[in-house]
Amino acid sequence: LSIGISGLLDFHDSHYASGTVDLVSLTTVADEYDIKAVDFLKIDVEGWDLDVLKGFPWTKIHPQVVIAEFEDQKTGSPLGHVWSDIAEFLLAKGYSVYVSEWFPIIGYGQRHSWRRLVKFPCHLMHRKAWGNLIGFREDPGLQRLNDLI
Repeated sequence: LSIGISGLLDFHDSHYASGTVDLVSLTTVADEYDIKAVDFLKIDVEGWDLDVLKGFPWTKIHPQVVIAEFEDQKTGSPLGHVWSDIAEFLLAKGYSVYVSEWFPIIGYGQRHSWRRLVKFPCHLMHRKAWGNLIGFREDPGLQRLNDLI
C-alpha cells in the first residue's frame, strides 16, 4: 500500500513542490541505448501517460503489450485530455484496447477496489473511475483475459 501521493502534477490539496526532475523521452532512451525491441511497456507516470506514449519510438518499435494508467482527476483539467484519449491513441497505433476499471478512489494510501475488465470502446461506469488501459498487438479476446484473471 502507498502511504501518500506524489507526481509532477498538482492534483491534490496535499501537494507542494519538493524538488525537480530531469525528463527524457523514450525515443531518446531507445536511441541512446540502441534498443530495438520492447515486448512489454508499462507506463504509470501519474497523469503524464499520454505524453510518454507520444514520446515512444513508434516508427521503430512495436511492443506486444502496452499498459498505461489513467485517472481523469489528474489529466482532465490540468493536462486537457481524458482516459479515452489514451485509448484512442493506442487504437490508432494498431492495438486492441481493454480497460481495467477500478472504483473511484476513496482515499489515497488506502486499499482500492477493482470493478471490471471491458474492451474499448466503452464507457466508464463512474466518471471518477480510474485504472489501466491495456493494449495488445494480438487481441487475446475478453473471454481469454477473464479466464486468466
